[in-house]
Amino acid sequence: MEDCNKKLDSLMDSVILNDEIYELWNTRFSVKGKHHHILADLIGCQYGKELDKISMGETNGYQIAEPWNGDLLNADILFLSSNPGFTPEEKFPRYHGGKGENIKFSFYEKNSSQNKWLSIREVRDFFKNRFNETPYTNSGIPSINIIKDGEEQKKPRGVKFWKIIAKITEDFFRCKLEDKIQDIKSYKIEIFKHIVSMEIVPFKSKSDNILSNAVLNYCWKKYSREIFRESNAPVVFLIGKKAQETFCHCELNYKYDEAISLLKEGKILHYENKKIVALPHLSLRKPESFFLPSKFFENEVVSELKSVINKPELI
Repeated sequence: MEDCNKKLDSLMDSVILNDEIYELWNTRFSVKGKHHHILADLIGCQYGKELDKISMGETNGYQIAEPWNGDLLNADILFLSSNPGFTPEEKFPRYHGGKGENIKFSFYEKNSSQNKWLSIREVRDFFKNRFNETPYTNSGIPSINIIKDGEEQKKPRGVKFWKIIAKITEDFFRCKLEDKIQDIKSYKIEIFKHIVSMEIVPFKSKSDNILSNAVLNYCWKKYSREIFRESNAPVVFLIGKKAQETFCHCELNYKYDEAISLLKEGKILHYENKKIVALPHLSLRKPESFFLPSKFFENEVVSELKSVINKPELI
């Protein structure tokens, strides 16, 4: 187990201690070659029209990459999407400069009275324990904490993506909140024990429109592929067209058309020890029931997916 934890730490560090990205941030997104150009465009998307005005001294710290959320080794279901959404006010680890042992992370802006530097262990734990420690609204929506004017707000902000993947998992295991006797937060944490989420591109942006094929392919091969392969989840949901096409192009290029066709038809794509299916992007203006496995897939598909999870229903 100690060796596994060391490997997980190393995987995570390859993303969150990334000199390529921090070098760009420290030099106002200067471009030094093709890959730097790819990443500079992506980073710039976080800040939109303010890009030309940005330097390390003018920002509240850059939100770092998001390697994954949840228990990568033990979760049963992996949700793979294109890239994380960017909420500027989110309480999220931020980079404040430095390298190696002197690198600085914090949840707050540099001059905030609330500020304290985070250790690399605290940053890793933030992602590993994300679903255990996330706040929930009174109605049970997984949320993020918001920082405004240097103060953490009392009311968290719900995250639609997390809400829907929780619903998908509930539907998959055929469990309902009203059947539970524990409080809503404990119930949701139990649901999220079965979930790990990750992205093709680990860097946040306001929109996925910036995600060219070059960005998607580069980030998958450079960062996300090894993380994906380390996951023991036997069931994978590919969320959205970009995640589906990138995965099939990079992993199954020799039979790309066949793989894409299977996914579009709502069938299972068998890849190594995983069973993979596809869902539309969860940002579509569709009712939540549209994305539920029991509604979206044939019964035979759901049954085959469940057959590889040696876990009892959540009762």
